[in-house]
Amino acid sequence: MDDHGVYDQSALLRTALRRAIADAAVVTAPTQFVLADLRRRFGLVDGGVVPNGIDLQPPARELVRLPVGRPVVLAVGRVERMKGFDLLLDAAADSRLEHVQFVIGGDGSQTLALREQAVQLGIDKRVHFLGQLTPGEVASAMAAADVVAVPSRNEAFGIVALEAWRSGTSLIGTVHGGMPEFVADGVDGLLVDPTDVDALAGGLKRILTEDGLARRLADAGRGRVPDFSWAAVAQRYRQLYAGLGEVRGG
Repeated sequence: MDDHGVYDQSALLRTALRRAIADAAVVTAPTQFVLADLRRRFGLVDGGVVPNGIDLQPPARELVRLPVGRPVVLAVGRVERMKGFDLLLDAAADSRLEHVQFVIGGDGSQTLALREQAVQLGIDKRVHFLGQLTPGEVASAMAAADVVAVPSRNEAFGIVALEAWRSGTSLIGTVHGGMPEFVADGVDGLLVDPTDVDALAGGLKRILTEDGLARRLADAGRGRVPDFSWAAVAQRYRQLYAGLGEVRGG
């Protein structure tokens, strides 16, 4: 549930969360994966899934420069170990992807280590670090990229997947966590185990070279976006609260 590790580091927060869960009339989480974690670690008995939402219209694009002339794989997010950017760089070193540029948007404690890793792998000329991006810059970068990658070791939900769909860009995501609950492998994205470098590199190669695949994934993903509009999310909450009222009324 908590890829920041906050609850693992604080007994006080763990106690507070257990009490909050025990006192709550209803508990929601963005995926069944997170609910299962709450049950295992914090004693949740029940709960409902309400996915994260996204604005149907992307923020106004702000200029961000990506490499031109070669395919671009983009990954955005906090640059921390859980997000698996190091796994993406391992895949980038695969000979099948030697013509591909890799762009990382975001900042965090692993940035320097990633730069050093790129040098050690001999791919530093093909790996570009954009630093922290505004929402408009993220939208611009996604629209310009050929593939958006989410190589997380663990992902509670994966809002980046929704942003990629909204941008009309093909998606490759992780099988670890909650993403498989809403991304249909081979339909609106490819799902791989990013700790398997061969699988990640192979999935990227497929999207970039298999005739029509990138466009099919992107089109199917864009068609899913309305399911995650804030109006759709609000309706899910209304349904949960209505059910709670029926239980109390009964």
